[in-house]
Amino acid sequence: MNENRIMRAEKAENWLYIDINRENVLFYLSYVIWLGMNILVDSAYESFAYFSDIFGMTNIICLALIGIHLLRNKFTVSKLPVLFLCGACVLISAVNTGLLRIVFTILFIIAAGNQKWKDLIKLSFLVECVLMIFILLSYLNGILPNETILRMDSSPRYYLGYNYTTLSANYFFHMVLMYIFIKKGKMKVLPYVAIILINVFFYLTTDTKTIFAMVFLVLGAVFFTERISSKWMECAWIRKFLHYVFFIFGFVSIEAILAFRWGSWIFPKINSIMTNRLSLGQQAYDQYGISILGQMITWNTEFDGSDPYMYVDCAYMNVAINYGIVILVLLCAGFTYVMGRALKEKNAMLLICGFFLAGHSISDPQLYMAWYNPFLLLIGAYFYKAGEESVVFWKVKDTYRTLKKALVLWKRKRKQCNDK
Repeated sequence: MNENRIMRAEKAENWLYIDINRENVLFYLSYVIWLGMNILVDSAYESFAYFSDIFGMTNIICLALIGIHLLRNKFTVSKLPVLFLCGACVLISAVNTGLLRIVFTILFIIAAGNQKWKDLIKLSFLVECVLMIFILLSYLNGILPNETILRMDSSPRYYLGYNYTTLSANYFFHMVLMYIFIKKGKMKVLPYVAIILINVFFYLTTDTKTIFAMVFLVLGAVFFTERISSKWMECAWIRKFLHYVFFIFGFVSIEAILAFRWGSWIFPKINSIMTNRLSLGQQAYDQYGISILGQMITWNTEFDGSDPYMYVDCAYMNVAINYGIVILVLLCAGFTYVMGRALKEKNAMLLICGFFLAGHSISDPQLYMAWYNPFLLLIGAYFYKAGEESVVFWKVKDTYRTLKKALVLWKRKRKQCNDK
């Protein structure tokens, strides 16, 4: 018995160890396939023959696997009304937009709810590392095309095997956040040096200035917290700000885009610094408006096409216009729950990750894309509560009895409240 405990403790200390067992194997298998294929969609492999057929086939396989997992999974009865309401909103948004990726995202969020947070991020980190190396090696060996665009000074920006120059740097930024979360910030000199060198490489090859600056800010925040002081977590106003940081940054960024038309001298300067993100957001708002539960939009991301460029990089405005304001509120509420958990558990590294994710989403759209941002899956923990009555949908009769009993109790409590 003692030997088994020692072995388990040693495995827990190994930051690469992931607890995969028969209860979650279908979830992790489907997640790895789905995650890997969505990352490859962002690479030049997407243009290869039969890739779209393979992508569609793997989606069907993932849907079947995650469906079986969810049928066998335990769901907390008290959380079912919220779960079904969120699911219905996402489904309506998916139909309105024609973008079914959001359905897979909500299914994985729900399925990930009772998994260990650290294991989810570990697996995502490993898959993204392997595929980034694979894509870069494919690019260096000539399997993927050597595409470039020119900077303002006529020097080249490299695609590095991806569909756009900034994508590799954005994957790297999220991998840095994953790494500090996994390591709990306990980093020695070598990881700092490695991250800085890789960051410089992506800056020199892709000219992604925002990511270059944010990675240094992340490292600075981690170093300050680990080596100097973590007392900032005890400050009441900082705690309140971090708790609601996604709502705050979402409101500020949308208001800045809408205020661009006011003609104040400050907004053109901000717009220039943010490479026209404010003006593009304002144009999209004028053309489409903010929807309730999504609308079908054909974005144009080609700079040299016949039609003018049209895409909103701000994640908050992108979601509000494309998927609907209801989905944006649910998204921010989900991350607010995660930040609340982090504050309660005094998880400084998760708070740092959350803050920089919220800030990064002002200028980039990856917040709602789980293949970039696996922290999205942590929201699913809201739908599970240990110690409360649960159901397994695979067991139809037991589920019916439990839900019927819960409905009777709810009606009784409601009647008692009305009598008072």
